[in-house]
Amino acid sequence: DSIPPEEQKKFLTLIYSQTEHTLKLLEDLLEWVQLKQPQTEFSPRPIQFKTMIEEVLIGFSTVLQTKEVTIEIQAHPNLQITADLKMIQTILRNLISNAIKFSYPQQKIIVQAKEEQEEYRIAIIDFGAGMDTVTLNKLKKTGSYHSSLGTKGEVGTGLGLELCKELLEHHKGKLVIESKKDEGSTFLFTLPKI
Repeated sequence: DSIPPEEQKKFLTLIYSQTEHTLKLLEDLLEWVQLKQPQTEFSPRPIQFKTMIEEVLIGFSTVLQTKEVTIEIQAHPNLQITADLKMIQTILRNLISNAIKFSYPQQKIIVQAKEEQEEYRIAIIDFGAGMDTVTLNKLKKTGSYHSSLGTKGEVGTGLGLELCKELLEHHKGKLVIESKKDEGSTFLFTLPKI
């Protein structure tokens, strides 16, 4: 009771941020460990994309509201992809989480999904902080990324992108990254038609 309300808010915000970071780290580590198990099943099946992405976005409703970021889904309402549901949800959660983290308040994120002749192309596009050429080239060359603070001081685990790449390997898919400092990033992944 002796702590002024402003100080209480500061401490509660810090505790909340650290708890979120710890939870995300545990989730990433658990998924990574599960992926490394020899009995990990790869079970591709037809998935209604729009229904799936809407379910994934439910988990982001609080952070989207808090940061005043909106998400626009650009996909045909009847688009079906063939993929392992759990793995694709994990990829989308990680990429959308990064897009939110590096978006500025009151910005928009676009989730695009298209069916091409031989593959599906899914892109997460943000218009936030972006990466400079050095960071982007390092990310493309080494395949690893040291997590940096988001636009509101959000912290990450540094594992999410590596996990996405491994999950895409199961699908024989690719991840393409484009980014410009202060203009945003596009994380596009492909899934071959099975």
